[in-house]
Amino acid sequence: MITPIEIRQQAFRKRFRGYDPEEVQGFLHALAQEWEGLREETRSLKEELERTRASYNALKEVEDMLHKTLMQAERSSRDTLETARQ
Repeated sequence: MITPIEIRQQAFRKRFRGYDPEEVQGFLHALAQEWEGLREETRSLKEELERTRASYNALKEVEDMLHKTLMQAERSSRDTLETARQ
């Protein structure tokens, strides 16, 4: 992956009637800044995603535990009713 530093340091050969070197360097500088911002945003979003996944996994464990508890309570209720009937 190309880095913002590589973009800033990119050099082009000069030719007769070629592009304006200052314009090219200005564009590369702007591009490098934009690229750097996007990389930072990507890093931040990846961190947020990891935190969200961790929260999801913790909540999923709680949900599973609650489901098991509910199933156990239902079984216990049925057993109690059956015992009462007998």
